[in-house]
Amino acid sequence: MDITSTMVTWPGDPPAKIYRKFETPKDPCNVSGMDIGVHTGTHVDAPKHFVHGAGSIEKIPLENLYGPCKVLEYLGKGSISDKDFGKADIEKGDIILLKTDNSRDSLKEFNKKLVHITEDAAKYLVKKKIRTVGIDYLSIAPFDNGEPVHKILLGAGITVIEGLRLKDVPEGEYTLSCLPLKIVGSDGAPARAILIED
Repeated sequence: MDITSTMVTWPGDPPAKIYRKFETPKDPCNVSGMDIGVHTGTHVDAPKHFVHGAGSIEKIPLENLYGPCKVLEYLGKGSISDKDFGKADIEKGDIILLKTDNSRDSLKEFNKKLVHITEDAAKYLVKKKIRTVGIDYLSIAPFDNGEPVHKILLGAGITVIEGLRLKDVPEGEYTLSCLPLKIVGSDGAPARAILIED
């Protein structure tokens, strides 16, 4: 996601502020600053986000953030269930990214009806022992009850990526590179996520 001062953020999270501290030609160089929450835009959730005493962002294994991945398309659904995942080719150690109707969202205002995964779907992914799951909105869980899904996934050591932009990405296999800022002790961090066609 583009990081701008007008971008959509999770209700209650700090709004993004991007500002210019020094600016040419008045100053010899341009120097910008920013004030953003760690769950702004495309970002990675650390286990610490919902699990007391769990690891922070810099402790996530790099193999959960880089490597072969599968983009699975679930258009026309309000939520993704364990039955939906049961029809897909999901294997141990997978990195899976979920393309949903969220990708059609204009991102001009927050959508409380975001497409999410259910608790049963989260448990299914734990049972499958995947490494990472990502989704194309600011939460992988429902707006009004995000704690259970996050605790199931993060408590099992599954890395969660949120705020992906998958609108123009066809379903298929890719290589993912998603490196969050190394903010020591943090419960999350913004990331630049790219997909490389194999």
